[in-house]
Amino acid sequence: MSLVLRRKFGFVASRCLHTWCRRAEKRLYPCQALGVKNTSSRGPGLLSSGHLVRQAVCSQVFRGLQTEGDKELAEFLKKEIQLEKDTAKFKKELPKIPGWDVATKGCNIKLTSTHDNETITVTFNLNHSVESDEPPVINDKGDDDVAHVVSKPPFLVEISKPGTKKVAVQCSFPPHEDDLMDDPSSRNAEEETFMDQFEMNEVSLYDGEQTDEVFTVDSETMDGTLYDLVMDMLDERGINEDFISQLVDFATTCEHGKYITFLEELKTFSETK
Repeated sequence: MSLVLRRKFGFVASRCLHTWCRRAEKRLYPCQALGVKNTSSRGPGLLSSGHLVRQAVCSQVFRGLQTEGDKELAEFLKKEIQLEKDTAKFKKELPKIPGWDVATKGCNIKLTSTHDNETITVTFNLNHSVESDEPPVINDKGDDDVAHVVSKPPFLVEISKPGTKKVAVQCSFPPHEDDLMDDPSSRNAEEETFMDQFEMNEVSLYDGEQTDEVFTVDSETMDGTLYDLVMDMLDERGINEDFISQLVDFATTCEHGKYITFLEELKTFSETK
């Protein structure tokens, strides 16, 4: 997917709006030039036929301007949609995550697995989860090559056993390597997270659903040995490097599909008169 093209899309939309405003300012004056005044003596709440004529002409001009902007947007979206489809990693269906049942509801994703008498669920949301996996490359023609983006959403792991509270571990992906290099204070963090594809943020125990009343332990204040043991607990239940790689592939493909659907629906809107 093209991160640069997404930025260009925002520029085009802004340019369309600017053009629309300029044209509106120029073309609304002819409506006023009609010179039709409200000569009715029936009070301000009742409109004369002259006023209605002037309002109808102005509305028609406005409607035409809106259509011109929509056409430009629709033409851009047509090319953008095709480009996004051509760069899709999985073109037919979502990738599988072996050993996990997948349930989707909009942008909310829930993965479920069972081990003996335990139930493990992993939940995450696709919104605001994409980042560029590499900077755009400028080719010989001066054009930007495709800068692929990946979805790395924060995720919650819940482990349930009969007759006891569930353990909930909130996890996220470490900052991008470039961000760590730019921040000297985070060099130690880079060394610590080098071996892990994800990091633990907090841990809690509760019945039912998590609320503000539930006590939560932040990983930054957690004993280092305890942190490692909780990470080992996750690894023993399948939350390992292979799973994380599959989760990223799934989230990236699913987010990309929803982005294409968004573009298609926006195109339909811009084409509707």
